[in-house]
Amino acid sequence: MKNKGDKKNKFIIESTSTFRRTEKNLLNTEVDGEVVLMNTESGEYWGLNETSTSIWALIEVPLTFGEITKTLLTEYNVEEELCKKETMSVLLGLHNIGLLDIQT
Repeated sequence: MKNKGDKKNKFIIESTSTFRRTEKNLLNTEVDGEVVLMNTESGEYWGLNETSTSIWALIEVPLTFGEITKTLLTEYNVEEELCKKETMSVLLGLHNIGLLDIQT
C-alpha cells in the first residue's frame, strides 16, 4: 500500500484506539474471497488479501484495536503478539492511504 507522507506512524495504537472506514468516494467488491477497493475520484485501487479482507469486514462498524485483534485470534491460528503486529500494520496501511480514520 502507498504512503501519504506525514500520516505514516503518526498514531500510537492502543487497545482502546478506534478504527472507522472513511469510504468517501470508495467502491468495494469481493473477488474470489478478497476485497478490491477503488477510489472513484482518483481512480486508485487496492486489493486486500484474505486477512486484510477480514479486518476490512470487521471495521464496517467502528471497533477498537482490542476488539479487532480479539476477533482475529478466534478466527486464525496465530500467536497474540504476531496478530497484534500484523493487524497494526494493516490498519496503519489502510489509514496511510486514507481508507480509515483512527481515534486514539
